[in-house]
Amino acid sequence: MPEQALSYARRVVEREQRADALAALAEHLPQELMGEALAAAREIGDTDNREQALAGLAPRLAQEERARLYPLWRETLRHLVGRTRTGLLSDLAALEPVIHRLGEPQAIAETFCAIQDVGR
Repeated sequence: MPEQALSYARRVVEREQRADALAALAEHLPQELMGEALAAAREIGDTDNREQALAGLAPRLAQEERARLYPLWRETLRHLVGRTRTGLLSDLAALEPVIHRLGEPQAIAETFCAIQDVGR
């Protein structure tokens, strides 16, 4: 059932409704679907709605084991560097629980590099 709900949320055309659906699903999704939910949130083009979806997913993502979370984080950073500076900073603020969970110098350094890349 959670797989179907996530599939439905990904197909919602209206960005605000998609963000609402992803955020609401976060607490109900099994850990193995969180990467797919994160990918769906990253695909939302509107900064405010993407931030809402990411903020809804972030506390649940922060419960992942670091070994599983780190590759998701690296993939997310690759997407974030294509954003505007405002979009990047907004997304990073929404993902603060994930950054805190990783809490390793490498994650913080990569975050800093993403901010620098957007500034170029």
